[in-house]
Amino acid sequence: MEEKEKPHSDWRTWIITATMVIQLLNSIQYYQAWNQLQDSTELQSQVLQYQVESLKAINQALDGWK
Repeated sequence: MEEKEKPHSDWRTWIITATMVIQLLNSIQYYQAWNQLQDSTELQSQVLQYQVESLKAINQALDGWK
């Protein structure tokens, strides 16, 4: 009887181990995606700031023509 239960135990161990590894890899991917999103958000914020500064400069130049 013990011999029959052991393979089931091995399969359970492999399934649990595989599930844990998959969850760990998913967590790493989510972390990397979050970091990329944060970098992208910072970059977009800088681009918008440069655009605002450019528009201010253009507006000042146009005010000088009046």
